[in-house]
Amino acid sequence: MTTDTDVKRPRVVIADDDVLIRFTIRRIIESDFDVVAEAANGREAVEVVETVQPDVVLLDISMPKMNGLEAAAFIKERHPRITILMVSSYSSPVYTNEARRRGASGYVVKGAGLLAFPTR
Repeated sequence: MTTDTDVKRPRVVIADDDVLIRFTIRRIIESDFDVVAEAANGREAVEVVETVQPDVVLLDISMPKMNGLEAAAFIKERHPRITILMVSSYSSPVYTNEARRRGASGYVVKGAGLLAFPTR
């Protein structure tokens, strides 16, 4: 018999240059996910992923040092099993299409809902 404590919770990295956004996302998801690391820029997100090997990475698009789209492509190339969700204030199809092309499985517009991409 399995219990709730036997269920493996997905391990998540949150990457956003805004500390308040990272804090808010963490508070929203921490009851269902294990937030194993946070990153303040794309380069740091890539480095953290190498270290902690998460199941899911939440990436903001607009970050310093390496943007989220570049980080997504790099992470997916090295770790294709990791699920990437983009979290951004940009809602333009230009960004959502590029996120999908770079390996994102979904796209959340800050202040709106989730846009999930169909499985390929």
